[in-house]
This record gives sequence, structure tokens and C-alpha cells, in this order.
Amino acid sequence: GTYYKVDYSQGVDISRYRKHRLHYNIMVTADDETHRILWVATAAGQQETVRARLTGNTGTDAADVAFESDGTALQATMTGDTWSITLPAMEAGAQRSIVALSSTTGAILGKLDAIAYEPIGRKVNLVPVGSTPAGLNAGDILTALNNTYRQAVASWEVAVLDPLTVDGYTGTLQDDEQALLSVYSTGMREIIRAFEATGAVNEDEFYLFLVDRSQVGNTGYMPRKHRYGFIYMEDNPDVPRTVAHELGHGAFRLQHTFEEYPTIGGPRSTANLMDYGTGTKLRKYQWDLIHNPPLVIGLLEDEGEGALVSDTIFVAWAVDSLLVDESSNIQVQGANPLTSIGVVPTTGFVVVKDSEDSIWMVDN
Repeated sequence: GTYYKVDYSQGVDISRYRKHRLHYNIMVTADDETHRILWVATAAGQQETVRARLTGNTGTDAADVAFESDGTALQATMTGDTWSITLPAMEAGAQRSIVALSSTTGAILGKLDAIAYEPIGRKVNLVPVGSTPAGLNAGDILTALNNTYRQAVASWEVAVLDPLTVDGYTGTLQDDEQALLSVYSTGMREIIRAFEATGAVNEDEFYLFLVDRSQVGNTGYMPRKHRYGFIYMEDNPDVPRTVAHELGHGAFRLQHTFEEYPTIGGPRSTANLMDYGTGTKLRKYQWDLIHNPPLVIGLLEDEGEGALVSDTIFVAWAVDSLLVDESSNIQVQGANPLTSIGVVPTTGFVVVKDSEDSIWMVDN
């Protein structure tokens, strides 16, 4: 038996890549076939409905199929060859298996795993630089964002702000590797400073500056765990998808798939939102990251980040690697064994500097 998505309001994820196999449970059906169990995402506290149908040579009559979870029968109605199954409401973080079985023999015919997430909402502000681009459609961007992120039980608001005037802005941003030795290039920082001078910044919201073109032909740029990003409008084939991709970096700290799982394939090898290309798929491990964003450890690049520094820790030897354990302890390793050097604060950043003048920024 198999479960599949039909007008399901949240995300469904079926295992596709061996590299992701540990994110899925396994079941053996009555015909001795081994399957990785698909995931569905549900909103915490809400009942959801998923549809299923019996497929394959199971030897079971459709009328003999029943559905249960944790030994409790589930409400299911059948129309044609398709059941509509009501999933029980769950608390955030809870998981449960939904099992299809023969009511006569008790043989398992199919299974899905459901996980509940607390719905989250974010807001992005689109800031035209110079003038509002012709054809800008905030409604299309809002629809694309919500169609994409509802897979992970997340939603967006979109606002378009007044055009921003920046002295010296020519329409082209330098964004080659040399220009981006820091988090933002010089031209990007000039735009950010001009915007911050207007006093319109809300610390709980995100800002995407709409500029004409990239020097090297990029369609967007937004560092992970940063409030500001840039969308290049000229010759951009899909602005709404670019916005969704960049916010995956900035708002939810998601990595490119080809960097996180390079053995799956290079750029444009998957249908994932965080790949290059046209895809908008988010997988279950990404749902988890959206609701529990990963720690981002990187170089302290600009004075804006320095203003949030709550402590500086100096290490008297060269650090090769740095990690933060489950108790927020900062541990470093290099010429010396793994050594605990401090604790990450609840808010703000800790700067770690070693004898080679390497600098790390660490936060929660």
C-alpha cells in the first residue's frame, strides 16, 4: 500500500536519496517488500486529512482495510479507490505512525509517519533601490513563499517599501569572490547603511533590496542568518523563487543542497528549493532545520555584527576546529586536545580569537 498527497495542506516527503536515508524509518509490507516510510508535516494542535489508496498486489480487498495509530482506530472515509484519513491533532514536536492494515489478518499494508510543528510566521520587506522595478508583483511573491514554506508549516507576510535613494548607485553591484571577502561587498554595505539611516528597520523582519543587476550574473544573494539580502531583477527568470531561495539562507540558515550533501550531485541536480534551478521542494530534514535553525559559526565580518558582541575569548594557540555542544559550551581543538573555553550566551555573540589572529563569531 502507499500513501500519497492529494490536496494536503502541509508537506509530504518521500525518501529519494541514499544519503538522506537516516531521516526515514523503514517498514516491511505483507508482500515482504521493504520501504522507507514517507513523512507528512502537520500543524500542532490541528487535525489534518491525508488521502491514501491501496496499490500493488496485496491480496486484500479494499473494504478490508483499516487505519490506526498507536493501537487506536482512525476515522477514514472511502470515495472510489481513495480513503480520506483524519490525522489526530498532536503537540509540537510529537510524532506518530499511521498504519494501514488488513482488518482480517492484521497484515501491515502501508504506513506513514506524521510530525507536528508549531506554525511560524515571518515577514519580508522588499526595498526597491533607485526605483520600483517594472512588473514587480508582491502578490506573486507572497503566493510563492507560502506555497513553498507551508511544506514546513511556515508562512510569510510581504510588504513593498518606498524606493531607496543611494548616492553613487549605478544599478550594478560588484559581487564577485574578491568583492565578497566580507559578508557584504562595499556597494551592498552602502545600500544597507542608507536604508538603516531611514530608521525603518524592524529587528524581527527581513529586508531584500531589489537592485538592477549583478556584476557576475547572479540572481540573488543573502548570507545565512542575516537580515539583509539582494535580489537582482534584470534577466531574473523567476523572482518569486529567488526570493524564497534567499530567505531559506537568511531566515532559516539553510545551506545549498550541493554543499550540504555534495555526493548527491552538483548545482541544478535536484528539485530542492536550496539547489540552483527551478525546484521548490523542502525535505523533512529541512523542515526540522526551519523550526530549529542550526548554529552558524563564521568569521566576524563587519562592524554591524561587532555591535552585538557580548564577550571576547582569546585562545593562546592555533585553533583548527570549533564546536558548540548541547549545553552551549564552546569547545576548540588544534595543537591541544578538545578544550572547553566558555559558554554561548542566550543573546548576543561571543568572539573567539586565536594566536594566528583567526576570528570566529559564535551565538545561539
